[in-house]
This record gives sequence, C-alpha cells and structure tokens, in this order.
Amino acid sequence: NFLSIKGPELITKYVGDSEKHLRDLFQKAKNLSPCVLFFDEIDSLCSRRGKNEFGNRIVNQILTLLDGVEDRGEVYLIGATNRIDTLDEALMRPGRFDKIVEVSLPNAEEGLEIFKKCVSRVPHENFEFSSLDLSNLSGADISGVVKEAAMLCLKENFDVENLKISQKYFVDSINK
Repeated sequence: NFLSIKGPELITKYVGDSEKHLRDLFQKAKNLSPCVLFFDEIDSLCSRRGKNEFGNRIVNQILTLLDGVEDRGEVYLIGATNRIDTLDEALMRPGRFDKIVEVSLPNAEEGLEIFKKCVSRVPHENFEFSSLDLSNLSGADISGVVKEAAMLCLKENFDVENLKISQKYFVDSINK
C-alpha cells in the first residue's frame, strides 16, 4: 500500500487539527500495513524548529509518530524535498529518516529519454530530438518544455487542422 501526501495539504488553520490529521494518517497507514507513506515537500511540514509555534508543534508531532512509544508496525516513510538544508536536524537521526538519496539532474541521455516520453503524448513533427539542448533541465522542466511548445504552436496555428508541433516550437520553449 502507498499513501502519497503533499505537505501543505495537512496544514489547517485550527489549533490541533494538523496534528490530528497526522495522527489519523499514521493510524490509517498502520491499518493498511505494510504501507509506505510518501511525504512530498516534507520541508513544508518539518522545517527547523524555532520561533514559529505552529511549525514546532507539527515537527514535534511527526517526531513523536516516527519513534514514539507505540510501534508503527510495517509503516515506512519516504520524504522528498529540494530544500534538505531547511529540515529540522532531529529528522535525520537514525531510526527516522536515516537514509538520504540525492536525485541529481538527468544527464543528456536521461533527459532525452524523458523528452521522448513526454513528447509521445502530443502530435509532433519528426526531427532529431538529440539536437535539442536539454542540459541542466529537470524532468519537470522537460515536461514543461513540451507543454509550452504545444501552447506556442497552438497560439500561432489555432485554425490549422491536424496540427503538429515542429522543432521550432520546442527550441523556442527551451529558450523561453
């Protein structure tokens, strides 16, 4: 079982509700055991404790749930962030999030594979994809290039039937 949670969706304006949502989430995962809880943008929940009382309560609740008195069974946690430097140090202690895997930007070959997968969903003219400069682009960036190219092409050719995106629009999108 796999539960995906975006950090901000657990945050509510009422005192104690966010903590209750976290406890309920962990209980649900325990009931579905074995289960993986995936926290996307975990930095939005677990930034360093300090002057923000709300943030402190959330971090404390998560720490308690991670290694509290109650066994969490076969519930495994994965947290994703692009701001690891902002996470509370207590999260990185062994038994909590003790393995860190850095996912770097794709190399040229990997970027090309991502591009091929993204462009397979849109009508496009055939051209040599390797001619595009996809260096220093993440998978999300490459997906955005394809969407932007489609929008640029559509704006200029709205009345054309059987429209296909040409290389020009992909290049323009990358440059943009």
